[in-house]
Amino acid sequence: MQAIYYVLVSSEIIRFCRDNLASYKKPHYVEFVASLPKNPGGKIDKKELKRQYGKGQ
Repeated sequence: MQAIYYVLVSSEIIRFCRDNLASYKKPHYVEFVASLPKNPGGKIDKKELKRQYGKGQ
């Protein structure tokens, strides 16, 4: 069996979001990171994620 690999490009993600999401949910940009911060329970730590990469609401 041969593996299939895909390359994600930020412009393709933005285009997909523009075509499939409501206007207020569309991201302004996409940033690729090696890993996401997690809490001790193994879930994504949203507060730390906002602190490191984005603006808090």
